[in-house]
Amino acid sequence: MGAYGVFIEPYRLRVRRMRLPVSSIRAPDTVIRILHVTDLHLRAGDRRRVRMLQQLGSLEPDLLLLTGDLIHGGSDPDAELETVLAALAPIKARHGTFAVLGNHDHVRRHRVKGWLGQPLRFSDTTPLVNTLEAHGVRVLTNAHASVTVRGQPLTVVGVDDPFYWLDDIRRATAGAPRDTTRLLLAHSPDIVRTLDDERFDLILCGHTHGGQVRLAESIVWHTNTRVPLPRNAGLMQIGPHRVYCSAGVGVSVLPLRLNCPPEVGWIELVAARDEDSNDCSRD
Repeated sequence: MGAYGVFIEPYRLRVRRMRLPVSSIRAPDTVIRILHVTDLHLRAGDRRRVRMLQQLGSLEPDLLLLTGDLIHGGSDPDAELETVLAALAPIKARHGTFAVLGNHDHVRRHRVKGWLGQPLRFSDTTPLVNTLEAHGVRVLTNAHASVTVRGQPLTVVGVDDPFYWLDDIRRATAGAPRDTTRLLLAHSPDIVRTLDDERFDLILCGHTHGGQVRLAESIVWHTNTRVPLPRNAGLMQIGPHRVYCSAGVGVSVLPLRLNCPPEVGWIELVAARDEDSNDCSRD
């Protein structure tokens, strides 16, 4: 089981496909295709995981949305970021790539010293953000962007990492239109604790790794969240909010996955019909 969890399952990438009705989409034939990728945790030169992700180049999303922990936060973040860019290069999103940062994007850690209690060191993320944007990735740090896909206006809102309390939803939504299809990108599902009356058609996040080592739905190694979740990963309803929390791609702390393969989300947003329901208790 240990060999399977280290050498096989972490590279059995699956594409979780969803077709979600959205009431703010008016045209009945509109389909907005989103590829959601999170928690890459790429180390420098991680060639096997790079090849795994490059296979996604056959997909043609309208939007590529990244929700943090792109790098792992090791001793050479520049080399890790080069690995990330190589992995994502074949994926061509027609209407843009947007990203937010996660906790591992903000800190530098030494694996052994961390186990011995060395405190985390926060780093300046400006070089990381500048490099991503130079390669066509729009980083939304408590900000929003407007984009039109097949005549349908969308507002993509992104917050900085909620795990380290860096999110600011008020700043992110300041001046954002409320009558468009609205997507929220956040690294952790903990973002729901701050949303109050903000409306989003879908919240995209990760961070939980789906438990990463999962003996049963309720028996997992760790999800590292403050907000109680109805499940460890997947499409879910948290209060009034529809959330897709991906199990993510990479691994952290333990170098294995068990009964929790890596995943990316392929999400098709379509116009809602009268009989459609936003109930997300199952997917």
